[in-house]
Amino acid sequence: MPQNDFSALSEQLRQAACIESIDHLLDWDQQVNLSEPAAEGRGEQRAYISAAHHAILGSSALRETLERLKARGDLSPLQQQIVDEADWRIARISKVPAELTRELALLKVRSVQAWERARVEQSFAGVESLLGSLIEASRARAAAIDSSANTYQTMLDDYERGITFAELETIFSELRPELTTLLGELEELGAGKSELQFSDGAFPRTVQYELCREVVQQLGFSFDCGRLDTATHPSCSTCGPKDVRLTTRYEEDDFVFALTSAIHEAGHGLYDQGLDEGYLGTAKGRPSSLGVHESQSIIWERQVGLSEPFWKFCFPRARKKFPALAGCSQSEFYRWVHKVEPSLIRIAADEISYHLHIIARFELEAALMDGSLAPRDLPGAWDDKYRSLLGVSAAKPSEGVLQDVHWYAGYFGYFPTYTLGAVYAAQLFSAFEKTSPKWKDDFEAGDFGGLHRWLGKNIYSHGACYLPRELISNAAGEAPAAKYLMRYLREKYLGIFKQPA
Repeated sequence: MPQNDFSALSEQLRQAACIESIDHLLDWDQQVNLSEPAAEGRGEQRAYISAAHHAILGSSALRETLERLKARGDLSPLQQQIVDEADWRIARISKVPAELTRELALLKVRSVQAWERARVEQSFAGVESLLGSLIEASRARAAAIDSSANTYQTMLDDYERGITFAELETIFSELRPELTTLLGELEELGAGKSELQFSDGAFPRTVQYELCREVVQQLGFSFDCGRLDTATHPSCSTCGPKDVRLTTRYEEDDFVFALTSAIHEAGHGLYDQGLDEGYLGTAKGRPSSLGVHESQSIIWERQVGLSEPFWKFCFPRARKKFPALAGCSQSEFYRWVHKVEPSLIRIAADEISYHLHIIARFELEAALMDGSLAPRDLPGAWDDKYRSLLGVSAAKPSEGVLQDVHWYAGYFGYFPTYTLGAVYAAQLFSAFEKTSPKWKDDFEAGDFGGLHRWLGKNIYSHGACYLPRELISNAAGEAPAAKYLMRYLREKYLGIFKQPA
C-alpha cells in the first residue's frame, strides 16, 4: 500500500487531536479560572476552535485519502481498525455544516455561563431560552448526520457507538426493579442511619487537597503529566498527551465527597495517560467510548475507593490529617461512607440509588429530544420523575433541574454512559479478581499497580480499535451484562448492613 496515504491520514488526525486538546484547555480554564465578563469572548474562541477542527476532519483531501485507503487490500489489522474508525467519525463530522458546528460551540459556552448564573439566582427561567436554542441546534446536527434515524439514537452514538436506544431501555428496565427492591431491603436494615456527624469546618479544604493528591498519586496518576484543581463540577480535561487536568469540589463537613470525586476523575485521567500517544488522534490513541471511559473512573472510585481494603489503607492516613476522625472507629466510618438513602444530588448519591438518577435523566432527555417534553415544562417533569423514582422533591432548582451542567453544555446522550460504565466496571473488576486473588492484601498495603497494569493491558492499550461491546467482551470473557453490577451491589451492601453496627 502507499504508506504516504496512511502517514497523511495519521498526521491529519493528529492535527485534529491537537486542536481538540486546545478546546479541552479552554474548557478547563472556563471551569477553573474564567470570569463571567470573559464568557462571551471565550464562546468566540471555542467557536473558532470548533470550526478549525471541523475544517480538518471535514476536508475533501482527508476524505479522498480515506477512500484510497479503504480501497486497498493490504492494510495491516491495526491500520484497518484505524481507517474504519476514522471513516465512521469523519463521515459524521463532514455531514454537519461548518456554520452549525460554530453555532453549537457558541451556544454551549453561553448556556453554561447562563446555567452558572441561574444556579446562583435559583431560577430556571434564566437559562430556559438558551437551553431551548441548544436543543434545537442539537436536533439540527442529528438530522444533518442522519435525517432518517431517531434523533436521540444519533446523539447516543456520539458517546457510546454500537448501543441502541432499545438496548438501553432494556438495561434500565432490568435494573430499575432490582435497584428499588435492594433499596427497600437496606432501608429495613437501617442503612440510612448513622451515629456519625461532622460539623462544617471539620475537614479544612487545604488538608483535603493534600489527601486527595496523595491518594490519587498512590493509585498511579502522574502529576508530572497532570494537576488537580477546584471547580464547581468535578471533571477531567485532557489538554494534551502529557497534560491531564483533574478538578474536584470540597465540602468542609464531608471530605469523602472530594476524595471520591478526585478518585473518579483520576480514573478518567489514568485512562488518558495510558493511551498510546504515538497514535494520537487515531483509534489506537483515542478512548473507546464514554461508557468505557466511565467504567475506568467508576472502577477506581467504587470498586477501589469504596472498598474495605482501600479504607484499611486510607483511614489511618485520613485520621492523622483530620482530628475530627479521632473519635470514630474504621468500621463505624466505613458504614457511614456506605449510607444508603435516596437523595436529590446525583454526584453525592449512594451507589445504588445513583442509577435511578441516571434513569430519570435518560427518560427526560429522550423526551426533550423527541419533542414530547418542552424546555419550559422541564422543571415540573423533573420534580414528578424524582417523586416517582426516588421519593424526594427538590426545594430549589440547584438541587433539581439545574444540578448538572450536561444539558446546558449540549451533552445530550451522555448520562446513560454513567450506568453503562458501572455495568462495565463491575464486570471488568470481576475478571480482574480472577487473575489477582491477593488484590485485597495489595489494596490494604496501598499497592494498586496490579489493577493499573491489568487495565493498561486490557483496556488502555486498545484505544478505540474495538467497539465497546467487543472491548469489554475481550477483557472480561463475556458480553456486557447488568447481572455483574447487581451482584456487586447486593453482596457488598447486604454484607455491610447485615452485620451488627
